[in-house]
Amino acid sequence: MVDLIRQGPYVSPIRAGEAADEDINQLLEERETGFMSDSGSPATGPQLRGIMAHVPEALRGFRALSKGIATVTDSIIDPATWELMALRGAFVSGCHW
Repeated sequence: MVDLIRQGPYVSPIRAGEAADEDINQLLEERETGFMSDSGSPATGPQLRGIMAHVPEALRGFRALSKGIATVTDSIIDPATWELMALRGAFVSGCHW
């Protein structure tokens, strides 16, 4: 299968200890839950955090969002709203799955 991601420009993720900002290094070292979970795909776990670390404000904001919504069962957002968000996201991105 063709790896479409690597064919175009590629941003290398920053690894823990490589960031100029010590706060960002600490964020990169922590294990995550929710959307940015370390147990998820590389695109939503450590690799995503490493890419977002190029813009520290983005990483901090996205991490706060991820922790605030956590998971469907442990969230401030009710399950029906989660489902509506998933359906809207699929519609906007053209995903038919």
